[in-house]
Amino acid sequence: MKMWLVLGVLFAALFQAVPKQADKPQPAQDDGKHSTEQSPKPTTAGTENVRFSGPSSEQKQESANAKPEQRTWCEEILEPVRANWPLLLVAVWGILVARSTLQAIRWQAEETANATKAMRDALPLQKSAADAALSNAKAVINSERPWMIIELKPLPQAPKQGYVEFRAWNRGRTPAEITDYRGDFFFHGIDEDFPADPTFKPFEMLYRQYISPGNSLSVYGFDLNGSMAPDQWQWMVKERKHLYFKGRIVYRDLITYEEHETRFCYWLSPADGVGLIMGGDRNWNKYT
Repeated sequence: MKMWLVLGVLFAALFQAVPKQADKPQPAQDDGKHSTEQSPKPTTAGTENVRFSGPSSEQKQESANAKPEQRTWCEEILEPVRANWPLLLVAVWGILVARSTLQAIRWQAEETANATKAMRDALPLQKSAADAALSNAKAVINSERPWMIIELKPLPQAPKQGYVEFRAWNRGRTPAEITDYRGDFFFHGIDEDFPADPTFKPFEMLYRQYISPGNSLSVYGFDLNGSMAPDQWQWMVKERKHLYFKGRIVYRDLITYEEHETRFCYWLSPADGVGLIMGGDRNWNKYT
């Protein structure tokens, strides 16, 4: 508002009327007292003298009596403005444009700051929503992916008779692409500790297998009737050792192509009819 008021006053002064000129002094009246006829001076033949004389005494008197032009302080100030009013208009226009630009920049900065603050305030909610959506997606994927589960048959004639078989069943809803599987047996002391992770012998599959839901794959088998000699059972009792079986199966689901692994570890109880008991460390039996 102050800007427009100043501009209004400036333009009003700019276009006001030009001040009146001071009256010129009237020439002095000829009272006849000084009018005398003077005859021209004789001149020499063939020559002509030209003289330039200064102002007469009457002209000097008129100049002395003339009053200088009176100008007000406002006219003194506004005279350069009247002479340069196009430049003034351009300058005023530049000021208005710059002021408008600064206001737009300020508004944009405030809007950006408000948007940034809103985004920062919304980050916790967005993270919670994203985590919830990710959990739901994982739940859907896990409900549809394959799950290879080790299922054992009972051994009524254990420990010295029967056939031990570790068979992995696909209990999921989609096929499993088998990339690796292996199994082995070993003797382990009753009071001995297990390493954190089991080791497996190298194995190379000739081709990949696909197990559809409801079907199974035999990972490892062991015949108790012909694989164990009578003296080995006596040695196990004397050395306080158990017969262990370990193995794993690695497969990939066809939804995310992520690899999963199933590990197993069991030992054979020496008691009649008990059969296999899960053993080993935590990482020896797990599903991923």
